[in-house]
Amino acid sequence: MKIFIFNKPKQTIINILFIMGLVSLFVSILAIGTVVLWKYYPDTVNKIDKMIPDFYGDKIKSLYKKAKEEKDSSEKLEYFSELYDELEDVSTLNKYYTYRQESAKWLIDYYIKNDDKQKAFKIAKEWKKNYPYDFVGKFIYIDVSSLVDENLSSTYMDELYKKHNDIREVVDKYMSYQLKDKEYNKALEAFRAAKFELKNSVRFQIYYKDKTKSFSENQSVKYSDLDYTLKDNIYHLKFKTNFKSFNGIRVDIDTLPMGTFVSDVTLSINQDKIQIKNTNQLASSKNGYEIIGDDPYFIFDIPSKFKNYQGFLDIEFRCKIKRNNVVEKQILQNSEWQLFFDKGNGFNEKDSSHFSLEKDNNQFVSNDNVDFQNVSKIRLDFPSLKGLKIKDFNIIVNDEDIYTKKNINSLNDIKKEQNSLIIRDINPFIVIKLKKQIDIKNIKMKIFFDGVNYE
Repeated sequence: MKIFIFNKPKQTIINILFIMGLVSLFVSILAIGTVVLWKYYPDTVNKIDKMIPDFYGDKIKSLYKKAKEEKDSSEKLEYFSELYDELEDVSTLNKYYTYRQESAKWLIDYYIKNDDKQKAFKIAKEWKKNYPYDFVGKFIYIDVSSLVDENLSSTYMDELYKKHNDIREVVDKYMSYQLKDKEYNKALEAFRAAKFELKNSVRFQIYYKDKTKSFSENQSVKYSDLDYTLKDNIYHLKFKTNFKSFNGIRVDIDTLPMGTFVSDVTLSINQDKIQIKNTNQLASSKNGYEIIGDDPYFIFDIPSKFKNYQGFLDIEFRCKIKRNNVVEKQILQNSEWQLFFDKGNGFNEKDSSHFSLEKDNNQFVSNDNVDFQNVSKIRLDFPSLKGLKIKDFNIIVNDEDIYTKKNINSLNDIKKEQNSLIIRDINPFIVIKLKKQIDIKNIKMKIFFDGVNYE
């Protein structure tokens, strides 16, 4: 058929429209066929996909395998560098983006270990710039930039926190960064601000087995903050349904960071308490269960009276959730707590004792057996956490004499303000002159802080 007839423009237009109609019909049929194929024959689509050669994907997989398996560091550097360059334009949705992340991490670590901080910084900077929604890249940029320019790192950390303080990972990074920088007061403020966010972000999901052998999404109920009650940090949720053959129950606790503690866990069926059978990514401790992964859940041991039960069951679950207090932990486990004993020749490392604190009934206490003779003065070194406030302390010598902040003779890098002692710099300590020169066999301490004791 002759399409273009120059002396018959109407016929030419009709011919063009006819051809376009045929093309549109063909595209429509192809589109409908594709949708039907994807929806009803996914296995066929998968087979077709495997039949189509993927030269680019094969190259990426080969590079990744070589980079992972290579033992020689110089060859490994070459493979990871090539892999990093090959994946330069991939998006975060690309299935090979994790390879891009891993190659960037490895290269950054390599250059830092080989004292080439500028190259490491360049990669971290590109990562942060090109992938603005990848917070892993942002965090690595903060760490690397701190090696090059501490002010740059600190400024960016503050900006990130102000912009994304509703994201738990950002808050946790900000707190750890401030504690590393000895900025206790900033870390404490962030922890307090995040406390509300924890209470309103916990998600639960109850899975149950009814005529099935395994847990599935189809037999589960999700609970948000509107579906459970919360009082005194105790979460309480209820579930009731008509079972055909009940034989299992599991409770998932979602959206909580690792290090969070779950305690006082109870599950009851028709008011009968049910024991925990096993857990996933929950480590048992004296405080309850610590979350150690991103998929924590409890599986309960169903008593024989409820196995294959038919009819309605009332199920109730309770637990207490306490966020890991990284600020308090920094105080308790700090290695800078130290006592010096002056035997007449001044304070020195030889005549000193390191100690740690434990929390007992909302008091921070230490009890050390020592052996120092003819002591006339003692010096108490505090952690160099700027902004840390100490209300008071009790230093009990040989279970007899008690010394408090009223007995301080001198202090360093500590400021007295109202009723507190405030750490101001990196070498904080107080000196106390004893009532008399004595031999010290035992020394106990109680430290009272401002703004630390809270759930």
